Amino acid sequence: MEVPTGEVLDIARSGENLTSRLAGVPVRGTITTQGTFLMTGTGVPSANRTDTLTLTGSYLAPLTDGGTASINGVLTGSYVRASDTGGQRCNVNSPFSATRD
Repeated sequence: MEVPTGEVLDIARSGENLTSRLAGVPVRGTITTQGTFLMTGTGVPSANRTDTLTLTGSYLAPLTDGGTASINGVLTGSYVRASDTGGQRCNVNSPFSATRD
């Protein structure tokens, strides 16, 4: 199982609450006043598989007016498939960074 790559991550913010969608999985969470955030979500099970994604990281505000904001952190993917032999589980951790368009 691979961590989603090359996708646009549009994060909506309302106060401390964050919402987004990654690899078809809705994720939501919160951001602190210090800029650290945690977002998690579980996709709709299909073909006996359940995907859970977690994003943890930090928001870095632009250093100057007109500068570029960025986020960085770790994406954790937990993929579980039920089977007659007790199931299969795969966990993937991947660092990420992104800038605001």
